[in-house]
Amino acid sequence: MPTSNLPSTNKSCLIEACISTVQDAIDAQACGADRLELSAALEVDGVTPSIGLLREVLSSVKIPVVALIRVRSGNFTYDSQEIRAMLWDAEKSLELGATAIAVGCLTTEQTLDLKAMNEFSRLLGGDRCVCHRAFDACLDLPMSAQQLIDLGYRRILTSGGASTAMAGAQMLRSLHEFTHRKIELLAAGGIHPDHLKEFLKQSDCDQVHGSFRQRGKENKPPQLDKQLLLEACQIVAS
Repeated sequence: MPTSNLPSTNKSCLIEACISTVQDAIDAQACGADRLELSAALEVDGVTPSIGLLREVLSSVKIPVVALIRVRSGNFTYDSQEIRAMLWDAEKSLELGATAIAVGCLTTEQTLDLKAMNEFSRLLGGDRCVCHRAFDACLDLPMSAQQLIDLGYRRILTSGGASTAMAGAQMLRSLHEFTHRKIELLAAGGIHPDHLKEFLKQSDCDQVHGSFRQRGKENKPPQLDKQLLLEACQIVAS
């Protein structure tokens, strides 16, 4: 399994931008983002985007696109019907051209739902599976990371269990050491250009995920803040 997904440039860190519209995808690529995560309804932390939206985004950009797979807002404990719906969405997203899917299923005891998570890895291939920030709700992060390694997952989207990635920087560094980088850690949660250099130094991360977002006006979705993303991309390229 690859230990890094850095682009073939002199960048010190890969930047993944969270987007929810076609225009955001186009703008993020133009600003220098290396990868996109597409979701809908960011106001509830994202749900599965429609197949139509995914198709339009994929036809509009050349950089990799990860599709969020989350059947609804709320908790991450799903019944069998919801799991089947997400498996279908995940399979169709990959068939359409997404490079990976991001999913997270938990038990009521705040552990990974290993049966459900294994279904995604078995059906889709672990190298195309990312565990999203449901991971941060797990009680034992090192154990959960090892379980994802055992299931073959490629990457974990995480703040190190803290409210922000900066607050979880030391846990992220510890997780790198614990896992011996057998799984990618994609740092997320309040990523901002003002503290990006210091965060990378403290966490030892080589990829970050950010929304780089402005609050949307009434009846309009939140918009990508191109200046914030551009600044972040310039920092990691310097």
